[in-house]
Amino acid sequence: MSTPELDLRCYFVTGQGPDVVERARAAAAGGAGVIQVRSKPISARDLYTLARDVAHAAHEANPDTKVLIDDCVGTASDASLAMELGCSGVLLASAVNRCQDPVAMAQAMRHAVEAGRLVLAAGRIPRREHAVASSAFDGLASWADEVL
Repeated sequence: MSTPELDLRCYFVTGQGPDVVERARAAAAGGAGVIQVRSKPISARDLYTLARDVAHAAHEANPDTKVLIDDCVGTASDASLAMELGCSGVLLASAVNRCQDPVAMAQAMRHAVEAGRLVLAAGRIPRREHAVASSAFDGLASWADEVL
């Protein structure tokens, strides 16, 4: 997969507040080439939710705007999730610079970003908070009554 071209003529960095998503939408509509999602202090879960919402709003206003997530990208699964949520890329210097094997971590991050892009393109099934049976049980032998 190729690295997307970045239009750096207008680079918008999110901040804090209740209207971050709307400000990001306005920045994209106004021609921002890049929106960097950053809001401190914030939990990882809230940052990823914010990144998803900003990416959706920005791409709705301007499909050419690239959305990057900053902070809370410490491992490959974080990078993949960011891409699955609609981000165009991740800023991850600390994750690579502070680990035991920076070359291996950089390779893992690259694969994770590619995997996340593929998942987004494939259209993953909705995430569930709990397991739900997805297979029919008709015609299967039942041993639970005998065991219990």
